[in-house]
Amino acid sequence: MQGKLTKKRLVICPICGIDFNSDNPTKIYCSPECAERGHKKAVRKYYNRTGPERINNAVVAEQKFRQEAAEKRRRRAKKPDVSIEDIAVMARKEHLTYGQYVAKYGL
Repeated sequence: MQGKLTKKRLVICPICGIDFNSDNPTKIYCSPECAERGHKKAVRKYYNRTGPERINNAVVAEQKFRQEAAEKRRRRAKKPDVSIEDIAVMARKEHLTYGQYVAKYGL
């Protein structure tokens, strides 16, 4: 059985700057230690780039949630002092059921 022919390429390690030959086209680090340092550097860069954005998005989402909750409380508090019977009479005048009338006018 014949061995698989691979092309070696010269790669420069982005961490330590050493030239090395690699037959793996995805290998960019010369050693596991440099690979670990490179991974940590990439993770740090990612979180520095997205961290403040994530925090701002969370704050905005919380503010929006609180505003919507306050709006719901205000809407709930503004219900008129009308009895169910009166609402049913008004609904019949508009040829609607009680449920349709309440849904339409938010009572």
